[in-house]
Amino acid sequence: MFINHSKMTFDLKINFKGIEIKSGSINLISFLKINSRIANLINPICNFNVHVNFAETIIEGLQIIGEIDTVFNHKHFTIALMEFQKTYEKNWVGHFTYQDKVDVFTFNAPKFSVKKVN
Repeated sequence: MFINHSKMTFDLKINFKGIEIKSGSINLISFLKINSRIANLINPICNFNVHVNFAETIIEGLQIIGEIDTVFNHKHFTIALMEFQKTYEKNWVGHFTYQDKVDVFTFNAPKFSVKKVN
């Protein structure tokens, strides 16, 4: 018997001109303008391209790659990703998939157009 569960998979990347932050830690809530629930769920699958220049951390890219075993509001997430693109004038590459007990959707960057898979 197949048990269908909710999950989201991510294969998203973005590169941008160096963003300087003063602290050594990156806060996803303020960096991507997402809520704490989404930030906590994707934090383990986020990887930043960084280097340290004296007192600042310079961020030059971000990858969100992996899977989480739950779903969150994909509309809020896609709006945040598109706003990030607009702010830094760079585009996301890749996609993410939303699967609940009924439907499977793929959201393709950079417009995050939705395609129903089933």
